[in-house]
Amino acid sequence: MIFNKVFHFFRGKTRKRNRVLSLLLCIVIVACILLLIYGLKSDAVWETIVGSFLAVFCTSIFLPILSNFLANLEDSEKVSCDTKTLLSTYKYDPSYLKTLTLNGEKTTFLYHPLIAPNEASHLSFKVADKNENNFELTDLIANSASQLFSAHLNSEKAFEDMVRLDDYQVNEGVATFYTSRTNYFNHLLTNRAADYQIDNSFSLRDIYEHGPLISPLSKSKFSNHIGLNALVITADGYLFVPRRSITATISKNKVTSSIACGLQAGDISGINFDGDFLTRDVIFTKMFKRLPLKKELIKLADVDIHFLGCGQNIYEAGKPQFYYAIRLKNVNVNNVKNYVNKSNDQGKIDIDRKLYLIKMDDIKFMREEKIVLPGYLFKQNELRPLKHPVKVRFERSFIVNYWYYQETKNH
Repeated sequence: MIFNKVFHFFRGKTRKRNRVLSLLLCIVIVACILLLIYGLKSDAVWETIVGSFLAVFCTSIFLPILSNFLANLEDSEKVSCDTKTLLSTYKYDPSYLKTLTLNGEKTTFLYHPLIAPNEASHLSFKVADKNENNFELTDLIANSASQLFSAHLNSEKAFEDMVRLDDYQVNEGVATFYTSRTNYFNHLLTNRAADYQIDNSFSLRDIYEHGPLISPLSKSKFSNHIGLNALVITADGYLFVPRRSITATISKNKVTSSIACGLQAGDISGINFDGDFLTRDVIFTKMFKRLPLKKELIKLADVDIHFLGCGQNIYEAGKPQFYYAIRLKNVNVNNVKNYVNKSNDQGKIDIDRKLYLIKMDDIKFMREEKIVLPGYLFKQNELRPLKHPVKVRFERSFIVNYWYYQETKNH
């Protein structure tokens, strides 16, 4: 697809800047050569030079707009965020439809809780892990791998081993998570391409998750690695809000939970992979991977971690997500810059391009797909007030995370 090639060529702020500068340099060189050959009085030469500069100028303005358009187009082709259409697909369970209200404005979303708000505090947790078991693609998915993988042409990819959630059961107040292994490649071919049209005729959701209910984890044909989402909140009620890069595998240019990532096999290597780790320790470790916080200044005793619950992401065809809230007891808006590094290494997958600090009481919805964020922007380790509130699209899991937090807080 020609649009994909254009996007791939110009993606990334640094790459776009370098491309434009290269074009300008070429024009200057060609202009000098033409002037030497034809002289300063040639109208055709000056028309060519002026026209070329105007073309580059227009390109530099419209490229970001084109990049954002193509990014949103790719995401919508891979995973549908159309709540109304998906609700009709899973019409036998209207309980999937949830509502979140912020400052009088509301949005609706789809979600299937396994552990609903306020249930986690009444449960103890254990993990039954089988690291020797590896998820296998169905024949249909394996045979369509090339097409499905092409859905992610404009996304940065890395092929890492992930922890899969095979099943979840509760017995006498004990919740057991049954886990195995999968990899990010499988994820890109299944959950993250659930609505991509194969042969322009059908999608994986049409075949495997057509309703009327989302498949239980034990029967799902998708990769289903565990997703981790957490709201990280300062002592005075400010929320860290990242904004994804335009090369993320999903939610391009959207805001997400403070921590939004997957549980990798490397995260549990050499540790006791038990219920305490999955509901507490792992998200503390991931906080320093996803946010530029100074690990040497924030210890486990300096934070309050609450496991809010977990469930299945309807938009990504039943992918399991775990939700948390983390309060930094010693960090506030006045001293936060002392706890923040200039940068951090997030790896290759789903990196963030901006980081905001937003007063939670001031967040509101603009409409179903957008949220208004007044507050601050981090520039390296400096905190700068936003001149105007940011109006931006949001990832659905961010809204689910906020819903869990609000429901638990109001209980």
